[in-house]
Amino acid sequence: MEGNATQVIKALLKLVTIAALIGLTANGAACAEDTSPPLTETALRDAVRAADAPGLLLAFQHPANDASRVLAAIGLDRVTWQLDHSSATARTCAKALASTQAPTAFFCAKFEAGNLRLKGRYSDASRLDAAAADAFPDVAKADIPFQAFMRDNALYVAMPSVVAEHPSDVTIPVHFDAAHAFSLDATVNGQLLAVGLDTGSATTLSRSTAKRLGVQVVIADHGKAIGLLGKSSPQSLGVIDELKIGSAIVRHLPVEIVDEGRDVVGNDALMQLGRFRLTKDTLTLPSSADALSSCREPMLVSTAAFGGGTLLVKPLQVNGATRLVLIDTGDSFVLTGTASAAVDARGGRHRRVMTRDLTRADQSVDTVEGHAAITLGGRDHSLNFPIYSTSNLPYPYILGGGALSEVTLEVDFEKAHVCLTHRS
Repeated sequence: MEGNATQVIKALLKLVTIAALIGLTANGAACAEDTSPPLTETALRDAVRAADAPGLLLAFQHPANDASRVLAAIGLDRVTWQLDHSSATARTCAKALASTQAPTAFFCAKFEAGNLRLKGRYSDASRLDAAAADAFPDVAKADIPFQAFMRDNALYVAMPSVVAEHPSDVTIPVHFDAAHAFSLDATVNGQLLAVGLDTGSATTLSRSTAKRLGVQVVIADHGKAIGLLGKSSPQSLGVIDELKIGSAIVRHLPVEIVDEGRDVVGNDALMQLGRFRLTKDTLTLPSSADALSSCREPMLVSTAAFGGGTLLVKPLQVNGATRLVLIDTGDSFVLTGTASAAVDARGGRHRRVMTRDLTRADQSVDTVEGHAAITLGGRDHSLNFPIYSTSNLPYPYILGGGALSEVTLEVDFEKAHVCLTHRS
């Protein structure tokens, strides 16, 4: 993979700039002459799930070998939502390592397919998976999860690409309450539907809703959906022919269909529309590419390595330290702690809260009460918050919809920016 030094230097400079803007530092950062341990495919999967930009940057700057550097590059570009750059590097990786490191080359090919899947190009992604299986037959045959996935490949190939139509600015009212967070009125396949607005989820419908709206089921057995508290539900993969939010339209949108649960519009739909601004009262979908030009803070995105599970995460000052938080407008609290935050609340009192985890019914859950000083939109706040000690998300905190009483959330998927600005 040599002979591309100029591009590597430009990429390195870009990644260093991103790291400075993010304001995060890797634990135990290496000196300039040190090298990181070899970056394995398993470690990369974990890193993109955790949106571990500092760790990936360290592996890129001080690689153990060329394979480690290229894996770090495709991962860091994914985490910072530079999908086209990630795909180009993954494609180079698959070609350059094909004869010498076939397992890594095969992984890179699958990773590129995952980038396409994240962009709503299921058919193109599946064709790339099929080509990888042909190019690396021995590696592909030994990959049991991949073989199981490929059994449905013809169904994925037949899925149309997602298309968005957004001719003008759209502003619609949203409703927020302490029990269900955000909700709005949308039109699904021509029928009005009250849905949640949930940046902590993919677009999801209950089976009864999907059936009533005539949503086509593409794959009946599509694994399991896992909730915040670990509850699982069998899910199917369907396609919404047309989702309308105001005058904005998304066509051929993949949707998770679960046995029961809240009907929600998630990140996968919002990203197709390019950008949005959310307050506690309104959702605005600007049509202009420059509408959110004042928002310059880099985006960090958590994903599954081979596509799906797109979640927004952001650095936040919590008790004087920079910590990653999941931005989850489906959570009604200002701040929620996961299992890794429990160590900061030893001795905290226990209390029961009502919540949902892939079910229609509220359930009473034991939590530990934590206390934190946080900085939102440049202002300091002190608050108590619940910690779910059984929630094993790869980020210690969740910033919920309750925070939007103080700040406005601006997200630009096209320019890869996310901002929390204080409401005047």
